Amino acid sequence: MLSSGFLAYTITQKFADALPFYRQVGILKRSGVEISRSTLSNTAIQVYEKLSPMIEDMRKELFKSKYLQIDETVLQVLNEEGKLNTSKSYMWVIRGLIREK
Repeated sequence: MLSSGFLAYTITQKFADALPFYRQVGILKRSGVEISRSTLSNTAIQVYEKLSPMIEDMRKELFKSKYLQIDETVLQVLNEEGKLNTSKSYMWVIRGLIREK
């Protein structure tokens, strides 16, 4: 079983630091930690599924803001359901402004 800290670390490396899981596997292996790329990928998906209700609540609150900043990034996602591996996928970072009343 993977710890929450380890999951947070690997997911941060993947999405914030642009370090793919296959490279993380190599780094971990050199440190004596044996873990597969599919394990990292599957656990990241499970974390997303568990956090989805909270993410949706945060999204609803964010879109109440009168002012939004949005940044779009194009990604390649392998094995995305209903899409070719060569198609574009997108990730958006959205920031709002909520002032106290």
